[in-house]
Amino acid sequence: MTDPQIVARFDELDEVDIDSASLPTGLADLRDDRNAQRGRPGFGALAGRGDVFVRRPWDEEPVLYYLHLGPDGRRLRQVDAHPDGTAIRTGPDDWPFNPPLDLYDPDLAQWETDAVTFEKAWSSARACLKSASFVG
Repeated sequence: MTDPQIVARFDELDEVDIDSASLPTGLADLRDDRNAQRGRPGFGALAGRGDVFVRRPWDEEPVLYYLHLGPDGRRLRQVDAHPDGTAIRTGPDDWPFNPPLDLYDPDLAQWETDAVTFEKAWSSARACLKSASFVG
């Protein structure tokens, strides 16, 4: 993170040495996962390039997702293409939260597509009928 306002929000957090053998379980697992990714083809292929486009299926659903990701991995736009031909486009205002995708993940790199393919899906999709709202 480089935005001074975001960094200032977290300046009182304890620092953790990620090279330490005594990391908390969750962090140790994440470090081990990242170390395993480093040697795989596609590691970091989407990082540091500006906006990227992904055409990705998910195993849990028969939906094909077209994602327009910013340089930080956050979704800027998305098209949900369903098997019946229905396609719905959404943007950040439609999502209650928008966690970044890991642009270093070699599994994500295999789904990369180009801007032309994304824009074709975007222009043929209908807008989301109702924006999601977060009730907290």
